Amino acid sequence: MMRSTFAGFTTATLAMSASQRALEVTGQNIANINTPGYTRQRLDVKSLYLKGGEFYNSHPNARIGFGVEITGVSQLRDPFLDIQYRMQMAKLGTTDAQVAGYEKLANILDETDRSGIEKALIDLNSQLQKLAQNPNSKEYDSMVRSSSQILLNLFHQNATDLQEVRTDLTKEFRDTTIKDLNKILQNIGELNESIKNSQILGNPALELKDERNELIDELASYLPITTKYRDHDLGAGFTVEELDIYFTDSEGVKYKLISDNLVGSLTAAVEGQPVKLYITDSYGKGPAEITDTVGDGVIKGTLDILNKSGPFDSPATDVKGIGYYEKSMDSLVAKLAET
Repeated sequence: MMRSTFAGFTTATLAMSASQRALEVTGQNIANINTPGYTRQRLDVKSLYLKGGEFYNSHPNARIGFGVEITGVSQLRDPFLDIQYRMQMAKLGTTDAQVAGYEKLANILDETDRSGIEKALIDLNSQLQKLAQNPNSKEYDSMVRSSSQILLNLFHQNATDLQEVRTDLTKEFRDTTIKDLNKILQNIGELNESIKNSQILGNPALELKDERNELIDELASYLPITTKYRDHDLGAGFTVEELDIYFTDSEGVKYKLISDNLVGSLTAAVEGQPVKLYITDSYGKGPAEITDTVGDGVIKGTLDILNKSGPFDSPATDVKGIGYYEKSMDSLVAKLAET
C-alpha cells in the first residue's frame, strides 16, 4: 500500500501549525519578560507516528512519520534551584527579622549622636569629684543630686522604651506576622484547588502555578519548608497535579502544612514570657509547640529577639535579644546603687 498523495501536505500543515504555536509561546515569554514571578514557557512537541502502516511493502524500521504533534505547553523551571533559593530565603528571613528588632533597639540605646546614659555617668562622676573637693558645699551637693536625678530618669526612660519595643514587637508578631503566614497558607491551598480544577478541564494553568510559586517563595522566608508534587489518578489514565508542603523543625520532626487543599496553621501565645509558638498540621493534628525548634526564617528571627537574652540565659543562647539589654540595664543600675 502506497503512502497517501496528500500525506506530504499534512506533514507541512502540522509543521506550520507547530511553528506558529511556538512563535506564540515565544511572544508570550517576551511580553512577560518583566512580569514578577513569571516562568518561561516552552511548546512541547513530538514526532507523529500512526500505527498500522503498510507491513508488506516496507520494513518496520523504514516507516516514515506523519509530521509533528503538539502535546502541550510546559514551564522551564528547575526544581533544584527552587530548593536552594527557598533554603536561602529562610536564612535571609532570620537575619531580616533580627535586624528589624535591632533597629528598634538602636533608636533607644544608640548614643553616638545624642546625650544618653554615658554622658550622664560622666557628668555625675565630674560632680562627685567637685563635691569631694568641696565636701561642705551645698551648691556642689545640689549639683550631684541633680546629676543623679538625670541619670535615674534616663534609666527609667530606657526601661520604659525597651518595654514598649517588646510590646510592639509582640503585638506585630501575633497580629501581623502570624496572620500573614496563615493567609499565605490559605491562598496556596485555594490555588491548589484552582489548578487542579483547571487541569481537569484541560488547561495546564501555568499562570496559576506562577502565582503559587511566588507564594511558596514568600512562605519560605517565614519557615524552612519542602515541597512535594504528586499525580492524582482520576481514572482512564488521566491525572492531575497535587502539592504537599512540609515544615521540618530543627529536631527533624516533620509537619504537613499543606496537603492539596487542606491547610494547617500557626498560633502564638503572647501572654507573659517567653512568647510561645504552636503549629496545627493540615489534618488538624495539634497544636504542637515549636517555639525552640522552629528553625530558620522570619518566625525564628522574631522569636530570638523577643525571647533570648544571650549570656543571661541558662544555658547561654546565641542571640542578644531584648532581654539582654533589659538585664544589662538592671545589672548596671544594681552595681551603681551598690557602689
